[in-house]
Amino acid sequence: MEQFLQSAWEAFLGFLPRLIGAALVMLGGWLLNYIAKRVLNNILKKKVEPLMHMFIRNSVKIVIWVLAVIMAMGELGLSTASIITALGSAGVAIGLALQGSLSNIASGLILMGSKVLKGGDYISVNGVEGTVVSTDLLFTHLNTVDNKHIAVPNSGITAGNIINYTYNDTRRVDMEFTVSYNDDIGKVKSILRDICGATEGVLHDPEYSVNVKSYDDSAVRMTVKVWCKRNDYWDVYFAVTEKVKGEFDRNGISIPFNQIDVHFFPPADNGGASK
Repeated sequence: MEQFLQSAWEAFLGFLPRLIGAALVMLGGWLLNYIAKRVLNNILKKKVEPLMHMFIRNSVKIVIWVLAVIMAMGELGLSTASIITALGSAGVAIGLALQGSLSNIASGLILMGSKVLKGGDYISVNGVEGTVVSTDLLFTHLNTVDNKHIAVPNSGITAGNIINYTYNDTRRVDMEFTVSYNDDIGKVKSILRDICGATEGVLHDPEYSVNVKSYDDSAVRMTVKVWCKRNDYWDVYFAVTEKVKGEFDRNGISIPFNQIDVHFFPPADNGGASK
């Protein structure tokens, strides 16, 4: 027993430098992580989105710890080549099992990095519309105008076209109205211009426009295009639409609508002919 204890003690003393080296490597990894966290917080805090900031910081933390663990195992005399091979194999297996999720993660990073979308934007994508609540690594979350929540996979967003209605400060409101062929087109255009000029929220630069768009089967189609601040879009649309009906009525301008003429014919007189 004394000989066994002596051998164990000598083995421990021989292994002690390796153990101290591994501990120092792990301590260095902890210090490097602390420094990296402070530096990244100062650099990224005002330059990237909070979620992107968190992802970069966590990714750097994981990489540092993985490298520290591999180096510590090397200090202990373990084969780092076999460890790296095992990690690579595990990474490939995980990647194959999570192809769809990894695609969403990559798309989420693209969305956060490109800043195409941000919270509060009203967008249309993949046949749905709503206000962007947040974008995480897998989904972009929208709230619809009737307060439904929609989670859209990030890969579906980057693979298609994104319509961002609130990206620019101003928007153009396009409206169409029909009048009778018997109405004076000049008078109609004057009325529509007066409505545009008197409607709150309509911008005068760029200037609004009123034009004849087409001659339909039973009406002349007029197009009205006005500019407004993006938040005033629906207020302007509804205000102009309501005023047009009132002004047309006051000025005797008719708004044609589809009608069906039904004609009744008396039965033909057979003259009393016999069968």
